[in-house]
Amino acid sequence: MNRIIRLIVENIPLHEDKAILREELARNVKSDYDSIGLHFPKEMFDSSLQQLHNEQLIFVFRNGLVKMTGMGKYRLR
Repeated sequence: MNRIIRLIVENIPLHEDKAILREELARNVKSDYDSIGLHFPKEMFDSSLQQLHNEQLIFVFRNGLVKMTGMGKYRLR
């Protein structure tokens, strides 16, 4: 699993009744990148988020919330 996908996954709450706003998730992942001295690749973040959604490992709602799916919890954690 590549670094940005790992950081996305680590920043999404695991509880079934919890979600995170896409903007907050991007800020958190950017902060993780900053803390290790790397440039935050926004385009890669967006494409990785879409990839995880397409693989049904996370769900990105139209209102901007992002949630881990059951399959995502099983395969990614």
